[in-house]
Amino acid sequence: MQHLNRSPPSPLQSSVLKKAKSLENTCDRNEMADNNTLSQIIKDTFSTPVFIEQLCNSLVNSDVFLEAIETIVASACKQQQEQIIELTVELDRTKSELEKVSSHLNDLEQYGKRKDLLIYGIPMKNDENLYTTVMELGNALGTKLNRNDFNAIHRLPAKRTG
Repeated sequence: MQHLNRSPPSPLQSSVLKKAKSLENTCDRNEMADNNTLSQIIKDTFSTPVFIEQLCNSLVNSDVFLEAIETIVASACKQQQEQIIELTVELDRTKSELEKVSSHLNDLEQYGKRKDLLIYGIPMKNDENLYTTVMELGNALGTKLNRNDFNAIHRLPAKRTG
């Protein structure tokens, strides 16, 4: 006959065995037939602080439990890492697109200003029309200009003396 090497029972197992023997003895003595009483005894046993503490300790020390927790945490970390990578790629794409749009807007603004004229050093007159002033200047220089040659004409502010 083969002899089995068994490790000593854990405190939880000992407690459960003692309660089971106690239940057995109680059943033998009183010949309990009432299932409600048995259910109540089981509930009372499972709700004792000692039983709950031993059950928690058994779970925490269980390799299966720890491996399950490790697997769950590793899976959650992997999903978060994948999401971070996706968001980083999307952010880079968005930054690149923003740079292109900003550059295009700058080009359009510069294109729109290419026909603007800034005036400095020509004396200011009351009720002047800058288009007329520029056309007169052009005629004096022998250049024929018309109003459609400019989008806008602006005077630069005069230097302040002080």
